[in-house]
Parts: sequence; C-alpha cells; structure tokens
Amino acid sequence: GESITIGVSIGHAHNNGEANLLERADAAMYEAKRSGVGVVQASLP
Repeated sequence: GESITIGVSIGHAHNNGEANLLERADAAMYEAKRSGVGVVQASLP
C-alpha cells in the first residue's frame, strides 16, 4: 500500500534559523521512517 511520512520541527525561525528548522524536520522524518508504521515524530526546541 501507499504510505506518507512527514517530519515536523516546532520552533521560531527567527531564533533558530530557517535552515536549522528544515534540518530538524528532515531528521524527524527519517527517524519516523526508521521507527515503522503509525509513528509520529517531532523535533521540539
């Protein structure tokens, strides 16, 4: 079947920098992929 994986990073772009937020969201997405089906993974400040 089909699947979707989304990485989320929560924070303030002006404090952490946009590139840092995107990097953390990307890392969260790959961690969710490694963890299996039905996983929510977020990167919090």
